[in-house]
Amino acid sequence: MAKVILHIDLNAFFASAMQIKYPHLIGKPLAVCSNARGSVVTTASYEARAYGVKSAMPLAIAKQKCPDLEVVETDFEWFNNLSLQFVNLLKTYTPLVEKASIDECYLDVTQKIKTYKKPLNLVVEIQQDIKESLGLQCSIGLAPNKFLAKMASDMKKPNGITILRKREIQQKLWPLPVGSMVYVGQKMTAKLKKAEIHTIGDLANSNLQDLIPLLGNQAYIVHQRAWGEDQDPVVVEHDVKSISASQSLYDPIMEYDEVSLLIKTLVDDIAAKCKKNQISGKTLTLSLKLEDGTILTKSKRNDEGYSIATELYQVGMLLFDLVDQQEPIKFISISLMNLEQQEYDAIYNLFSMNSINDVDDIIKTTNNLLGKNVLIKANELKGKSPDETDNQ
Repeated sequence: MAKVILHIDLNAFFASAMQIKYPHLIGKPLAVCSNARGSVVTTASYEARAYGVKSAMPLAIAKQKCPDLEVVETDFEWFNNLSLQFVNLLKTYTPLVEKASIDECYLDVTQKIKTYKKPLNLVVEIQQDIKESLGLQCSIGLAPNKFLAKMASDMKKPNGITILRKREIQQKLWPLPVGSMVYVGQKMTAKLKKAEIHTIGDLANSNLQDLIPLLGNQAYIVHQRAWGEDQDPVVVEHDVKSISASQSLYDPIMEYDEVSLLIKTLVDDIAAKCKKNQISGKTLTLSLKLEDGTILTKSKRNDEGYSIATELYQVGMLLFDLVDQQEPIKFISISLMNLEQQEYDAIYNLFSMNSINDVDDIIKTTNNLLGKNVLIKANELKGKSPDETDNQ
């Protein structure tokens, strides 16, 4: 039997959350952001969107479009609390829940849906339960894989339910703009359009060999998704914890070297915490807030775990290279999630080390095991007498 995957997306989550917290705002045009001069809209309620107000719009312009616009500050503690309730509610239907972000989840309901006389009844029940229990509207996509489920949930907003079967992709998926595909950002879209690939159908019917020079190692995956194929499983995390480091920037930065230095500083902090607590994490997430208010997030998972500064830095820079950053950065955060206790052997196995091990860590650990400073780096020998070096 084919998989049955749901993608559930909370509609205008930040705005809806604030309307739940402050019921007098229900039904009113609302923007969530700072009310200070120069602010940009983080998100807008559907009532505000009807006036043309949208995310990343300067607040001054939003107020021109909607003079009665209500403005409320972000409250991330409240958002996270409501998000946790959302995830816990979904887990009453199936333990196979993957939290994709603060306001969206994937569910594998392949087995659960067999207990319903009509499969759609499960989806309707979940949607109604979220509304009645949490006061939130959501759109749900139902499909045989995560990619199609995500695309389906975007097709009817707010409060929609969409089924997307593989036999329907030519009719429902292929006419859509190629830029609407999940994981296809602005840079990739620009490359595809330059090659006269404007729709998902154009992409599906392109020769894979012609796509490789444009998309590199992403060509095969993107091409397969255009045909409705996606092998990514629903990843269930247990006992999710995280450690993070972040920096707000009074003067936004844009230069690659500046970003690189800041990422190095942040991952060094995370690596120190990992070492102190003897833990590693399987998922590293980079989050950027740009000057125009846009929030960009990329993650990478490694089942063997991250904990060493050098590797954290390499992956952090890889994630930065993947984001579609067009504006200066005002805030940067790096989080290491899905933590687990590391089992450190009493003997440090030098022969199993790989290239990502930090040289200073290797020298320090070896010297600690031997009880004296036997090893030093070659560049530290300069200026030492022969007698001194003979003793090391």
